[in-house]
Amino acid sequence: MSLEKMNNLLRIDQENTTAIVEPGIVNSALQARLAPAGYFFPCDPGSAAFASIGGNIVENACGMRGRHFGSCYSQVKGLEYVGADGAVVSTGYFSSGTGRILQALLCGSEGTLGIVVKAALTILPIPRDFTTALLFFREKRVCFDYALGVYEKGLLPYSLEFIDGELLRLLTVSNPVFRKEGCEALLLLEAGGDAEPYHALARDHVPQEIVIAKDSKERAAFWEFRNSVSPCLYTIAPTKINEDIAVPLEKVPEFDAFLTDLGTTSSRVRILTFGHIGIGCFHSNFMFDGTDPLAVVEAEDLVRRAIQKAVALEGTISCEHGIGLSKREFLPIELPPESIRFHAAIKRAFDPSAIFNPGKIFLPTESS
Repeated sequence: MSLEKMNNLLRIDQENTTAIVEPGIVNSALQARLAPAGYFFPCDPGSAAFASIGGNIVENACGMRGRHFGSCYSQVKGLEYVGADGAVVSTGYFSSGTGRILQALLCGSEGTLGIVVKAALTILPIPRDFTTALLFFREKRVCFDYALGVYEKGLLPYSLEFIDGELLRLLTVSNPVFRKEGCEALLLLEAGGDAEPYHALARDHVPQEIVIAKDSKERAAFWEFRNSVSPCLYTIAPTKINEDIAVPLEKVPEFDAFLTDLGTTSSRVRILTFGHIGIGCFHSNFMFDGTDPLAVVEAEDLVRRAIQKAVALEGTISCEHGIGLSKREFLPIELPPESIRFHAAIKRAFDPSAIFNPGKIFLPTESS
């Protein structure tokens, strides 16, 4: 079922900072519609140019402003959805306390509990006073220390994005203006208010170089560079397994070191990382030739080992992409059998005939 034609912004309610939308509207299109009124929707995934709001909701996307504003669930005030019996159900609008349990279940449900057909979303005034900067580091350790220091000092930037050195070198082939010799890590920082605390932190954890956007055009160039990361990966291999593993922020250095070592164990698979470091989310990209059977086996083994390590570090197998089909087999690594049975029981209560996304999240035997 496609909802792409249900793509309308139905109403902007400025008094209640709410937008009423249909699920098929693309995130970036919504942002463009809100901007003339002086508002934006806080959920900002890297796939905003093609990800629908309905998709953001049912995946409970976090995105590049996830640490500051929370996941998509925290920005949803109300939903209408079609249940398995065909009834249209409303959870209430304007943060009604009576419908929050239903909303919590639907956000992140991956379309397995019902079909969202309308949403009331929190919108906020577009900030006018903020700084956007690129921080280049010669050592990953210093980069991670800086990122951890940001949050230890109680700072809360809008965004703090990470790109590793190998991926950065790949990106700068077509964007040489961002090339810095010897750079092993990059942070893209966007923060409101006084920038001095961030400068002070840089005096303790010294970057190789800091480049601050002078105007909106340069800021847009910074973000365009960041958002070119995913497409660029296909220049090194035709097949990608993209994991959204996340670990607690203080364990990011250990997990990154593990991925680096893991990448040295295979000549057929390259691992490149970027992500939303504020929420410890590593977009770990396993690049290989999918026509090579040995490469496929190696890639799948490396993914499993990375997932096991993340969970051992008290992390998660999926920060924002969901479980779907590809991660079903990994769910028992993170969740105990009792939890899986409970979630499967919720699925059966909402969808006793298993007509919504059958096989997603749970094996058919678990949800029937």
